Amino acid sequence: MNDLMDLNTMFKGFMQTVGQNTSTVTQTLELHKAQLMNNERMIKDIYCKLDDIVSQTENNTNEIITIKENDRITSGQSGMIRKTAYKRICDFIDPKTVSWQKYSKMYFQDLYRYLRNYCYLQSPNSETRKKDYDNVMNGFTDWYPDEKKLKERADKNAENRQIAKNQGYMK
Repeated sequence: MNDLMDLNTMFKGFMQTVGQNTSTVTQTLELHKAQLMNNERMIKDIYCKLDDIVSQTENNTNEIITIKENDRITSGQSGMIRKTAYKRICDFIDPKTVSWQKYSKMYFQDLYRYLRNYCYLQSPNSETRKKDYDNVMNGFTDWYPDEKKLKERADKNAENRQIAKNQGYMK
C-alpha cells in the first residue's frame, strides 16, 4: 500500500511537472509565434519597399530611354551633316563650273528629300535625334541621284522663271 501511495505521489509530481512543462512549452510556442508574426510583417514590409524600388528603377530607366531617344544632335553634328551633303553633291557636280550654279540647288533638294524620307533627318537638321544620326550619315553614301531627271527639272524651272519674268510676274 505504501508502494501504491509512493506511486501515486510520484504520478502527481510527474503530472505537475508535465503540466508545468506544457505551460512553458505553450508560452514558448506563443512567444515564437509572435516573433514569427513580427518577422513576417517585417519581411512583407521589405518586399513592399523592394517592389517600390524596382518600380521606381523601371520608371527611371524608361525615362532615361525616352530622353536618349528624343535627345537632339549637337551643332557640330548638324554642321557635319551640311559638310557631308556639300561633299556628296561635289561627287556629281564640280563647284567651279556653271553647272554648279545651274543644278546644285536641285541636287541638294533631292538629297535632303531622300534623307528625310529614308534616314530620319529632321527639318531643321538640328532637330534630328542622336539615335538617327548614324542613319543620316550612312544615307549620304546610299543616295544616288537620277541626274538626267534632276537636270531636266532644273532646266524646266529656269525656263518657267524666265517666262514669268518676261510676262512681268517676277522682277
